Amino acid sequence: MNSPSTALTWEIWSRHRNRLLTVFFVILSFALFYSKLCVSIGLDLDSPNALDFIVQKSAVMHGTLPEIFQVLAWLALVCAPLACMVITLLYVVWVFTFTDLNPREPFSFPKRFFTLPVSTRFLASRLIGSGTVAVGLAYLGWTRLVHLPHLSVFDGFNDGLAWINLLILSQAIVWSLDAFPFPRVLLLVAVSFFLLTHPDFHWYRALEAHQTPVHLLLIFIGCGLAFIGLDKIRHGRWQRWFWEGWIPLTGARTELRGPKSFRSAAHAQFWFEWRRQGRKVFYTVCALTVVPVLVMIPELLLHPGAESGDPTCGLCVYLLGVPLFIHFFQGVSHERTVAQFTANRPLNNGGIIVAQWRVMALTTVLSWLVTLLLVGVVLLAGDLSVINDTLLSMPGYQHFIRPLIPIILPGMVICTWASGMDRVWVGVTIGTWIFRVYQATILAVLGFGFAWLFAVTHPDTFFRESLFLILPGLLAGLVVLKLFLAQWAFHTAIRKQLITRRTLIQYLLVWASLTAIVLGSVFAVCHQESGVVPLCLGIILLLPLARIGFAPLALDRGRHR
Repeated sequence: MNSPSTALTWEIWSRHRNRLLTVFFVILSFALFYSKLCVSIGLDLDSPNALDFIVQKSAVMHGTLPEIFQVLAWLALVCAPLACMVITLLYVVWVFTFTDLNPREPFSFPKRFFTLPVSTRFLASRLIGSGTVAVGLAYLGWTRLVHLPHLSVFDGFNDGLAWINLLILSQAIVWSLDAFPFPRVLLLVAVSFFLLTHPDFHWYRALEAHQTPVHLLLIFIGCGLAFIGLDKIRHGRWQRWFWEGWIPLTGARTELRGPKSFRSAAHAQFWFEWRRQGRKVFYTVCALTVVPVLVMIPELLLHPGAESGDPTCGLCVYLLGVPLFIHFFQGVSHERTVAQFTANRPLNNGGIIVAQWRVMALTTVLSWLVTLLLVGVVLLAGDLSVINDTLLSMPGYQHFIRPLIPIILPGMVICTWASGMDRVWVGVTIGTWIFRVYQATILAVLGFGFAWLFAVTHPDTFFRESLFLILPGLLAGLVVLKLFLAQWAFHTAIRKQLITRRTLIQYLLVWASLTAIVLGSVFAVCHQESGVVPLCLGIILLLPLARIGFAPLALDRGRHR
């Protein structure tokens, strides 16, 4: 390397090249195709409020299944740029905090930078400066190239200082509280949520009147804390902070503590899996739900009535999406190898897999209990006028939505559990035909989703008529394929003695019971709808069955390679 700056740039680019290119192509794709796609499905991006436009359009519909999916497609397209913009912003912020995702020390600064022949001033200034440039480019890409829909939530993102402020405050928190993981996570979530939901200080009149000076002051303070924190990390001075021993929760990571003895090997494996990954997922959900509610509750109480309707509705939607979002990312963050301790355990593959599934089920249930409790708190403190007005303005949908609410919630819980359990087996099958089948299935689902999106938003077209004509047969064929793969996987796992027949029978009974309950409820409500058969077949495809059979086979491969 010719200079330390070149070496640092190469380090960032080599670590995050693929992900940074993905961010670039996501912004470019939205810039080139998003507005054209919205025009093709009849969504007006120039309307004063995109959500009001959807409500007005849906009010004149009759509440049939195709129309319901069309409304859902509109909502997905309206929310897509906001979700992608927030994800890309948070990713760029993480890149330039320069932390490792080490399971033992998550979000820790790399130890190899302790001995670099460069000053802390050089390292901190380069990370802050290059991060500011990257965030500025992301800001220009989303706000100048992408035609965003008109929503009140997008208004605050027009200020680039808020984006830079989020980066620098995140660096200051992560570096300054390196030895205090618990308060660091809580403070980081609180700052991120506040700057993402109120970047223009709309609800704070005194701050809104001096928006730019406030942002500049926070940036100045954040830079100072970032320099001080990084200097203390590199010189190992955190042991001098006197309150670390007073508050155990703020201390550094400790060893796993468990009971002196376990009832069985399965119980011990369950304890190990909960400590290894289960509690991390649950604590993440708690941090991302409890902290935002604590931030928003005072605002809802200070602005009673209709003024708090939109924040109440938005916060409830956010809370309901957090468990599914976190478990989904837990599922896609595959482990390429099996932990050595797990591989050497005197327990068969079925016992290890069942312990991991039970841990994921426990985290799912606990996460949703916390989420529903917080949703109830928000509804009591806020105003439901927006939700009530929206439902009253769409009488054609009430006969369909209200009876299915008791089924939709358990369905979301099941989807949350199913989305998080792929981590068990997908990563160790990379390079095999099992993984290729899994990839082909994902691509087929995405292709089918785009075809369905085009069909439900383009009435009176030949493609729509053709798709709906072959849809029942196509889904029925996929169901048959799913059952065949499940039968082969279960038969192979039992023949290799990877699982017991008792475990298999127990899960098949649970799967059959859930399928019967969900299909019976949906058919009772929608039996007069023309699309009830494809809907029921789609539900059968979503409930995990074949993946359950492939998990012991994948773990067996990972333990013996």
